[in-house]
Amino acid sequence: MQKQRPYVTTYSLTQEAIPLDPAFPVFMFYYSVAREPINILHSHDAIELGLCLKGHGIFILNYEIHTYEAGDVLAIGPEIYHRAKSSSGMDDLWAFMYFRAEDLQTPELPGNIHLTIGKHQEPDIYRLMRMCIDEIDGCESGYQQVVRSLISALSGRILRLHGSKTFENHGREGNLNPGIDHRITKAIDMLITDQSGDLSIRDLAAGCCLSESHFRHLFREQVGSSPKHFQVKLKINMAMNLLRDNRLRVVDIAYECGFQSLSSFQRQFKTETGTSPLQWRARIKGSDQQ
Repeated sequence: MQKQRPYVTTYSLTQEAIPLDPAFPVFMFYYSVAREPINILHSHDAIELGLCLKGHGIFILNYEIHTYEAGDVLAIGPEIYHRAKSSSGMDDLWAFMYFRAEDLQTPELPGNIHLTIGKHQEPDIYRLMRMCIDEIDGCESGYQQVVRSLISALSGRILRLHGSKTFENHGREGNLNPGIDHRITKAIDMLITDQSGDLSIRDLAAGCCLSESHFRHLFREQVGSSPKHFQVKLKINMAMNLLRDNRLRVVDIAYECGFQSLSSFQRQFKTETGTSPLQWRARIKGSDQQ
């Protein structure tokens, strides 16, 4: 099976057509967000499952902010626009797999599904995904039937998780307005690619060809929060990833993520997460050692 990246256009809000071979309608490829940044929100015409093999960063799923790290599995439906950003200076690697339930006769996942599933949270989903990747890579006799069975099991597990009221999708920003406005997705793209972290509302509104008042209203209507709050959430999530590296000082992380002072960073971090940056670092370090 030829492994190549699907064709991607340069327009905003594109839908990528995934090349699925009728003989074996599963497509997989490896991808590094750090080496080839994804610069636009896009969707696919198939279910996308991804496994983060190394690195960490953030994924935007519609207008929700999700952090990711090695071992996380991502489930994205064809109705979900998304893009990723790796942490500064971080080398990452993903394995992405695409399929359609009707082609494989597997449990059908909702088109609007978007879950970030941690390795320690759901180890069976991680193992099934890892086995799928290894089977496709190995191409041993009968691997196609094995992959079909594994995807069926994966879909069933993910579907059950999706329907569980006790499952909390970490990084969730809020309910998405179903009508996606290209001007707001442009603003999200501007925020993600901004290196300084201090884009003003005036800059964002001008970039979207809107007045500031109209931009604020439309952003809140679409995203469920103010543009300023979304910008802060974005910076806090990037900081959460950088805090995983014990070699980095908190003050350096604060400035790296666009905060004007250490005190401002600490105050806003605690407001968003309920804990201080150092407490969060200690908690993550403890969970990684379990």
